[in-house]
Amino acid sequence: IAVLVRSRSHLTQILALCRQKNIAYQAIDIEGLAHKPMILDLLSLSKALTHLGDRTAWLACLRAPWCGLKLSDLLSITNTAEKHCLWATIEDLAAMESLSDDGNQRLSHFVRVIKNALQQRNRYSMRDWLEKTWIALGGQSYIQHAAELDDSQQFFKQVEELISQSCDFDIKQLERKMI
Repeated sequence: IAVLVRSRSHLTQILALCRQKNIAYQAIDIEGLAHKPMILDLLSLSKALTHLGDRTAWLACLRAPWCGLKLSDLLSITNTAEKHCLWATIEDLAAMESLSDDGNQRLSHFVRVIKNALQQRNRYSMRDWLEKTWIALGGQSYIQHAAELDDSQQFFKQVEELISQSCDFDIKQLERKMI
């Protein structure tokens, strides 16, 4: 089924209804990537990995589907970390005695993958590094529609283009490209 409209703004309600009813759709150059949950998670992962002190990005990663910590576990982590770097706190799993059993398992996997990724940073291009990390975290297993896979590939392509244009990774510029 194709839906034709006079203006892109007319699609806003239609696409919102499709999402609400869980109807898969393909909208080419209609929606910016920045508003899609998976892209927001990928941006958070990119921010966290490139700036270990970004507390908000780390919390978003811990809440993202590939880690999926419960809010009570996040509260325990933030209380433990208070004024310290969040990554340094979660990296020290011994300090996480207050987490639930499920939270400990999820965090252990997450930390193992991230530690490995940080050690591998200089072996890959920025695109490959982020993509391999996302895959190792299980990001692909949370894709529900083919369009989401296309979106993730578009995100990684944008990372690659950004690096090829400026030879530097600027997260703010990447965020602007996603809009």
